Amino acid sequence: MDSPQVHDFQLYDLLGSQPDVNLDLFSFNNPVEATDQLATSSVEHTSTPPKLSQTRSRNPRSCDFCRVRKTACIVEHALPCTTCRTRGFGCTFTKRRRKTRRTDLLGGSSGHSEIACNSNSNLQNPTELSQECASFSWQDLPSSFDTSGLSLNEFLEDQAQYFTPSTSPGSDTSETHRNAMELPLDQPSWTFHLLGESGESDPYLLKRAALAIHAENQHYRRFQRESHHDHHGENIDDQRPIVFSLDRDHVYNHYEPRVEESEISQIRAQLTRMDEKVGTRLINVYFNYVYPYFPVLSYSKMVEDGYPDERVLGVLPLSLKAVLYASALPFMVYDDVLSTMLDIGLPTAIELYRMSWVAITQEIHSPRLSTIQSCLLLLQRDITDRFVQGSPFQWSFMAWTVSLAQTLGLSTDCSTVWGMPLWEKKLRKRLWWGTFVLDKWNYACSGLASHIHEDDYDVLPLDDSDVACSEMPEPIQNIHTQGHFRHLVELTMILSDVTYSFFTIKASKRTFSDFSLSSTLANELRFRLDEWKVSFDKLSFYQSGELSSRAQIDGNASLGLAYWAVQLLIARATLRSLETRPGSVEERQIREECYGSARLKAEAYCLEIVEFTDRLQAGAWNAFWHKCKR
Repeated sequence: MDSPQVHDFQLYDLLGSQPDVNLDLFSFNNPVEATDQLATSSVEHTSTPPKLSQTRSRNPRSCDFCRVRKTACIVEHALPCTTCRTRGFGCTFTKRRRKTRRTDLLGGSSGHSEIACNSNSNLQNPTELSQECASFSWQDLPSSFDTSGLSLNEFLEDQAQYFTPSTSPGSDTSETHRNAMELPLDQPSWTFHLLGESGESDPYLLKRAALAIHAENQHYRRFQRESHHDHHGENIDDQRPIVFSLDRDHVYNHYEPRVEESEISQIRAQLTRMDEKVGTRLINVYFNYVYPYFPVLSYSKMVEDGYPDERVLGVLPLSLKAVLYASALPFMVYDDVLSTMLDIGLPTAIELYRMSWVAITQEIHSPRLSTIQSCLLLLQRDITDRFVQGSPFQWSFMAWTVSLAQTLGLSTDCSTVWGMPLWEKKLRKRLWWGTFVLDKWNYACSGLASHIHEDDYDVLPLDDSDVACSEMPEPIQNIHTQGHFRHLVELTMILSDVTYSFFTIKASKRTFSDFSLSSTLANELRFRLDEWKVSFDKLSFYQSGELSSRAQIDGNASLGLAYWAVQLLIARATLRSLETRPGSVEERQIREECYGSARLKAEAYCLEIVEFTDRLQAGAWNAFWHKCKR
């Protein structure tokens, strides 16, 4: 029988504790029978706890050093333990001991297949929360938040801020409790990373609760996708496990490289000296003039009533705060207050970018989504040298950003998973496609190998709902609903296919002397470009009619120029196949016949670019342009 959707997550994993029951005893073919069996077993368990198949003795409490390193704390005769003795220091026991796991969470299970919770409940503390949620039941045991080794109280202390279980009379309790348990993956004091399928921890094993329960002193969070979900005509694999490993930040405090804490304190002091109102206005400028074209932040979480919340400044990481200020500086003239402060000694853009970079180097061992947001904005910084594309580090930094995105699981689609807030799903999706855009355009500009391959991600294409927000002011909302960023991603997908067809090492060997193959590939790609151009022209025409003056900001011009850049790239590949080794007589005749038309087409593209730039108004030149288009 089909199970109700509300049972696609596991209760005791959400509560951060696991019952010590032998899960192999149960068969979960029927949700009601499964819950009744589990409830009965949990009652029996309180009196006669079952024994695990394998038991091993260990010290009642490990020393601090062994706990941080997650190694066995072995004391042969007396302290110190063998690990500390080999390093020449004694054992310490200053850190808080891990609390004993609760084993009676399921004692109040009612045995019903529906969620049975009081619609008028108003939980005041974690204890009441655990008691209220004890009435949950489920069909299967897919782990949603597996926190082996983390006590219930510790978990609830960290997560109580995200629970909103109180509801009004007559509300849908199932949907309410489902939303209440949608916890953000990016949480304070926790570091998370996606577990790959060939890594040390096998996600296919960890998805089984009976095996994950033996992973002591390790914390995992597993998401399950909705079954048989079809989106954009693509079937999402709902069987592949999505498992994240979680650790406390202090576990990574001793990893290198790391900057001195004094440097971080100095950066914090410099940013603190800036008036909060100035900082808030700079962030507002960013959301008005940069965010519409590169939405890598969460508007709903940073802006309240159309203006940035001043409380956001106090919690923004240093790396992100500095790079936001730097990105907004070129548009200060459009703010009534900031435009009068141009002669005041604010930090320069170079200084702010440098602060952000130093702060990032401190965050790399325990990265957050804010870390990759900072990296993406750093990659968009202005080029200071007119004649040099960038230092070799630019490409290395791009590789670092891609690997960071993969570490945080951005390359895995999360639009259909349970247990994650909708705003975070959309943000993670935009962050991945922002990384994709910068990687492909940097690749096209540098000619080096791309860091993102089609087989390594399954993120669904963007739609307007991924970038639209009803809380945005009308000018920003118009740009979003018209789809600037979505058109940029679609054009970048075509660019990716162009580079894959002509400019990889293997593709270059196939096409550099084969005009027939090059021409066939070029025609297919030009057809896709023409379809994109039709859609973009509708966007550009509508927004040009919305502009009240020639000086009003319009950043869509960068997309128009990017279109012609891709056309020129295809023309280069076609001409390349006509300029290589002579070949046979027939091949030379074909080249002579085609050379003239191919050259005229390339010249026509160049003329189109010149005419396009001549038609641009001041508002287009002064808008935000993506770095690869400048």
